[in-house]
Amino acid sequence: MLMLATVLPAGTSIKNNKINVTAPSTLQTGREVNWNESQKLLASDGVSLDSFGYSVSIDGETALIGACYDDGSKGSVYVFTRSGTTWSEQTKLFASDGISGDLFGYSVSLSGNTALIGMPWDDDNMAQSGSAYVFVRSGDNWTQQQKLLPSDGAEGDYFGYSVSLSGNTALIGALLHDENLGSAYVFTRTGTNWAEQQKLLGNDSMYGDEFGSSVSIDGDTALIGAYGDDGTRGSAYVFIRNGDSWSQQAKLLAENGAMGDLFGISVSIEGDTVVIGADEYYANTFGSTYIFTRTGTTWTQEAKLTDPGGMLGDRFGYSVSLNDDTVLIGVLYGDGYWTNTGSAFIFTRIGTTWTQQAKLMALDGQVWDWFGGSVSVDGDTAFIGVMGDDDNGGESGSVYVFTKESENEPPVADFSWTPQNPDPNQPVNFNASLSYDSDGTITLYEWDWDNVGGYDESNDVPTAQHTWVSEGIYPVTLRVTDDEGAINTTTKSVFVGKVDVPEWKKGDSWTYTYHRVEYRYNGTTPWYKQNYSCTMILTITNDTGANYTAKITSKDTGGSITIGKFQLKCTKWTKLSCDVTYRKTDLGNLYEVDQIKGPVIWLIGGKLPFPAQYQSSWTFTFIPAWVFLPFPFSAGDSGMLPAYHGTIEEKCALYWGFITLMNQPSTPYNQGTLPYQCEMANVTVPAGTYNAYNVSIDIPIGTQGHYSDWKYYDPNVGYVVKQCIYGLTTWGAPQYDIVQELVSTTYTP
Repeated sequence: MLMLATVLPAGTSIKNNKINVTAPSTLQTGREVNWNESQKLLASDGVSLDSFGYSVSIDGETALIGACYDDGSKGSVYVFTRSGTTWSEQTKLFASDGISGDLFGYSVSLSGNTALIGMPWDDDNMAQSGSAYVFVRSGDNWTQQQKLLPSDGAEGDYFGYSVSLSGNTALIGALLHDENLGSAYVFTRTGTNWAEQQKLLGNDSMYGDEFGSSVSIDGDTALIGAYGDDGTRGSAYVFIRNGDSWSQQAKLLAENGAMGDLFGISVSIEGDTVVIGADEYYANTFGSTYIFTRTGTTWTQEAKLTDPGGMLGDRFGYSVSLNDDTVLIGVLYGDGYWTNTGSAFIFTRIGTTWTQQAKLMALDGQVWDWFGGSVSVDGDTAFIGVMGDDDNGGESGSVYVFTKESENEPPVADFSWTPQNPDPNQPVNFNASLSYDSDGTITLYEWDWDNVGGYDESNDVPTAQHTWVSEGIYPVTLRVTDDEGAINTTTKSVFVGKVDVPEWKKGDSWTYTYHRVEYRYNGTTPWYKQNYSCTMILTITNDTGANYTAKITSKDTGGSITIGKFQLKCTKWTKLSCDVTYRKTDLGNLYEVDQIKGPVIWLIGGKLPFPAQYQSSWTFTFIPAWVFLPFPFSAGDSGMLPAYHGTIEEKCALYWGFITLMNQPSTPYNQGTLPYQCEMANVTVPAGTYNAYNVSIDIPIGTQGHYSDWKYYDPNVGYVVKQCIYGLTTWGAPQYDIVQELVSTTYTP
């Protein structure tokens, strides 16, 4: 049975050094949950002034922790691994040629079994020219793979001040290169050999910008901070790789940025989202963090994050780490439990909105611990460096591990029944043992037998029985609740008696010709009329698996638009091509639509002195499947259609001449249960006279009133014969009036 619906379509002082870290990609939700301190990590041989935790990076079950002032500032890096919920020290890494003052471990980045470690005070290319080291793991053993040096390294470059690693690509900052102009270098690995691929510079870089003060890379996109740009307002640059060549894609600036903001002091990138810290140290203000997102090749500021309870000089944004829709932000001088102990914040994103999820503080924090001096987040785990901690002596350092409280996964509702095709008055046994809860137990099973709202039966066991007295197709809804109160529902249709449900085959097609008239009103006066006809072809393209897939195309279109006394003749009208997914139920019931997607292009031609075009690309996703109506039904029937929700991914543009009049972004939707009622009607069309149903569905439009949708169906084939939609304002005047009538239909098996 075919259902046709209309869709409306660093310096010498440790206290002033800057930290940069990056995090790999791990999926995480934005739901508000608790983050709890689970462990405090210390170096097994830690002593005063080591600054263990000066830099951190976590990837999965492994973490790197830099202690750049260890052993007379020679520096070291500790590798920790997790077994179960416990982190333990696996090994300690040193530079093969390190000497006192090199600061090995000043910056670290981890990607899989490869570690990249910066040593910016190395002297291979003259004093403080800098270097970086690559270590690789085999089993539990780490070995130095290569030492990296820039091709044009010079005295005072501080190459290795910031590092980031993504697979076989390393990005290394040298913020004081060429008289503080700054630069960044890309190295790539082939086999076991690393080679310099390209040196990156901002296309407008100037002396003092300190380009490369922070770096982050993800795949073929690099993000480079330049916090000294424009008198310490700061900036960040995005570079992209095409083949072996890198080019600047964008320069990012903070909206309303000010002198001393140090925008770009920390950066982190993942996919099409970047996070940029501006701790505002020189401005002596609170500090902030900015989120930018990319659409195509365009970057726009999505959010500015701050601490609503912050104080002057907190340095919010001193360190940042991004993981999917979660960002971890270090506040070097935040108050925590003690003044200037330091703190960190977790923010999460839902859609395009970022909200604070947690403030993290050390339970045993002390003044000048610098909790949040370095941060890294991966999945449910956050590492926070506390380089000033005194547990192993003054400024020996530590790292705190926070884990996100386990989220309750909702249950999954599913059920079966026997017999599959019962007769009237025959008991039907339902079994919901197919339902499950992956992290708990289901405590309640609720059944809705009549689809009129509410649940008719509830049990703590998965079985139930019901009987229908007459033939028909009856939607049955099961709602399950788990031991933490999460719910899930599913609706299936039960065929009672002899119900003729056709089986579609790949290649089956229907051709429809219909006419549509649409009015728009100004009060009660029509000011706009849209009139067109269209021939539409629906073809089954797939009949395997759980769903049917059909493609709808159109041809032979034409019509007009009338605005007042001005009429536009349309030589071409709705050019439609879309895919519709129909869910198969156990008996092939085709009244449920899971998804509709495709483009629409309306071309208005004729003798117009200017071009006009409307184009739309959209996807409607229905959860649960969109149930049209519980066929068959009788005159006088009434009930409630199930609630559904999902997303409408739609982008529209209306071009009138060369001016874009409309650009509609993607939006989610939620629809509650809808009442309907039915009466009989005779509908005459050229194809014959039908004894059809007149169905009224009342759909509210919030404060705008409601609209009613009358659909006439032929009971034998089930398609829409005529559809009328009336929009009403709160005072009763119609906003619009649409009448769509099926003129003819042809089925080709």
